[in-house]
Amino acid sequence: MAEMPVYILMDEATRRYGIDQKVLVRLVESGKIRAARLDGQVLVMDEDIQKITLRDKLWSQVAHLDQRPITLYQARAQYRIGSVTLYNWINQGIVRVLKRAQKGKKPLVLINEADVAYAALVARERGVSRGRRTFTPDFLPPHLQSLHM
Repeated sequence: MAEMPVYILMDEATRRYGIDQKVLVRLVESGKIRAARLDGQVLVMDEDIQKITLRDKLWSQVAHLDQRPITLYQARAQYRIGSVTLYNWINQGIVRVLKRAQKGKKPLVLINEADVAYAALVARERGVSRGRRTFTPDFLPPHLQSLHM
């Protein structure tokens, strides 16, 4: 049997998750958080808020790395990511390329370390499995979130 969705009062959500009420209203209006009205009170879906706060928590762990260049080789080694996975993330726009250059005869690709670190955290958090999307709209990195509003 499927679990019943849990809705909480908007005031309770702002206290529990530390989200400003104006931000919460914008998230409801944009459809990122499901809401209902009951007896003049606004209720919001607890699960939706948990996903958003988890995404923000994960990004906050790596935000200091934003715009820091890292090579593909360094990213694969440091974050234990396979080449195919890393190239897929680049092609999907999850990981941004900061610079393409030539180093002698070899191409040099520098990518955003924060994107790689965030993608690795999301993959571990959500559990990567074949055929399952890792980056649902709830877990897109900040640079892609505005495209999916």
